[in-house]
Amino acid sequence: MRALVLPLLSTALLACSPPPGVRDGETTPESTTPEACVAGYEQMAEVAEHSAAATAGGEATEDGAPGEPAAADDWLPERDAFLEVCASLPDDLQDCFLKRIEGVEAEGHNERCREAFESADRELLERFDEVMGDAFVYFELHRRAAACEEGEVRACLELAQMLGGVQAPPQQGANVAISFARACELGSAEGCLGLGVMMDEGRAIRENRERAVELVSSACDAGLQAGCVYMGHMYRLGHGVDEDVDEAFRIYTEVCDAGELDGCYNVGAMYAEGVGREADLDRALEIYRTSCEAGHAGSCINLGGHYLQGRGVEESAERAFELWTRACQGGHPDGCANLAGLYLEGRGTERDVERAQELYVASCRAGSRLACETLRDAAQQQEGGGEGGEGDAGDAEGGNEPAAD
Repeated sequence: MRALVLPLLSTALLACSPPPGVRDGETTPESTTPEACVAGYEQMAEVAEHSAAATAGGEATEDGAPGEPAAADDWLPERDAFLEVCASLPDDLQDCFLKRIEGVEAEGHNERCREAFESADRELLERFDEVMGDAFVYFELHRRAAACEEGEVRACLELAQMLGGVQAPPQQGANVAISFARACELGSAEGCLGLGVMMDEGRAIRENRERAVELVSSACDAGLQAGCVYMGHMYRLGHGVDEDVDEAFRIYTEVCDAGELDGCYNVGAMYAEGVGREADLDRALEIYRTSCEAGHAGSCINLGGHYLQGRGVEESAERAFELWTRACQGGHPDGCANLAGLYLEGRGTERDVERAQELYVASCRAGSRLACETLRDAAQQQEGGGEGGEGDAGDAEGGNEPAAD
């Protein structure tokens, strides 16, 4: 859990309730500890006490039902150290810290906390980090798990995303499936879609594509456009239904017309590949441009690939660099991986091996298979005595699989 969760949550936690601390050697008798600090600790302790029952664990069944509850993590900070740290905080940081525990997000709260954090003593922050460890992360997880069990749909969905969503690694996948199943049970189309995707891919739970079709179809019928896009994906690939590229194209076109950019992306991909219809690069490029301008990172990635290869457009590594930069800044890991390839080869920009390495590592951690494979191949070449690291950006178009984010 630690390796998965911390990168997902640390930035938000620091922004809203940054971890300060006290100087070494300072002491604060509990008798002078503010009552709010004591109450804050007791609230965390209460969540910790019930975390084993509140947090789903064990192996998920076919429909994402929980197995045996997982044992509570030993995440609660030591009481005296916590009270000492809390009492030593300046009033503004103490207020941020305790409101974070309470789950209060008043208007302007985040901005005030950010300012307090930036002006805080660095040694205090380091001390607080030492005392709190991963407590904030686990506290947020356990609180949402308890709320999910009590029937709060939003908490179930947030918990699933905090644990990695449908791309979660195996050690967290069962908990994600359980969270999605609970949300689906409570009437959430997003929960049904998430569970359906995991069943379709056989992630953490047994592959069951017929049941996946039912779940994904229900999400689409409920008006969730992402569910309709994934339904098109299942028809295109013949997952749980007879393969029918015409039906896939119809679905993609319908959701595109409704404003869902993933649908437009897939229509463009089918035109570009000539799947189920005659290839039409001009139409595909038109769709990619429109969707990219509207903020769809996958469309920017594919359009950049066409420019890099001169396919249907005048070859321009500089234009590919611009488009992949946009995709990377839009949060698409493959966009960052493609950008790394350009930096590595010095195409469309000045060569910068260090920047390429940074982007490959970051995008691999974010889920880019291309980036992970590039890093693995480079490591193998280095072990074998080769130079390694000279990936081919021209093979990095990516994004041609149906998008169903």
